[in-house]
Order: sequence, then structure tokens, then C-alpha cells
Amino acid sequence: MQMAMMASAESIGTVNINNQSPTDIVTDPADASTAFSLLSNATAQSTGETPPNWLDIPANTGLFEARMTMISGTFSTGPAAGSWFSLGTTRTWTVDRTTLGNKSASATLDIRVISSGVVQDSATITFSATVEI
Repeated sequence: MQMAMMASAESIGTVNINNQSPTDIVTDPADASTAFSLLSNATAQSTGETPPNWLDIPANTGLFEARMTMISGTFSTGPAAGSWFSLGTTRTWTVDRTTLGNKSASATLDIRVISSGVVQDSATITFSATVEI
């Protein structure tokens, strides 16, 4: 049964996401800002990193959803943690720090096929925004 679902998912594209660690370290009075994005053109962006495309058939991004489940910390902006959102629209999560110190957050990213609900890949995204003296 599971193999049939995977074969169906393969026909609409292969999802590939890796663990990422978007990081920004700045000197005060600058503000630190980190972001991780899954773009609707099937590419991914991560502050300070170059992640691979998350889907190999860009025309099919709207057939997938993403969910971030918090492990620790909180996002400054972005789709609500714990909820599924269509990837037919670009989704961006950020962690920002505006005063001295560090703000971090870690979440599990899952990407699934909307029609079946089957998760195709998962990764841990660990954000770190630091403002130093």
C-alpha cells in the first residue's frame, strides 16, 4: 500500500529537503535576521546557506503542503507553526533579534502531498540570530 502511494507521489515530483541552519551574526546596533523559505518555483532559501531545490518538478508545487512543528523557541514571522500550508505560494519563516544577545528556534519541517496526506520528506531547521558588541 505504501509503495503505491510513493509511486503516485513520484509521478508528481520528488521532494528533497535537508537539515538547514539559517544563521545571522551582526554587530550592534544592527539587527540580526534569519529566514528559511520554500518558494513556489520549487527552490529553497536559507540565510547563509544554499539549499537544494525542494521539488524536481516546479509546475507541481501547488500539489504539496508544508508544516513547521516547533522543537524549541518561536518564529518572529511566518506561517503558524503546527499548521499545513500550500506550497503553491512562497512560505517564509524568520527569527529576528534587535538587541544584544541571541534568539534561536528549531522546528521540524514536513512536506506532504495534499491529495494523500503522505509526508514525502522531513528536515530540522535551526535558526540563530545574534547581535554582538
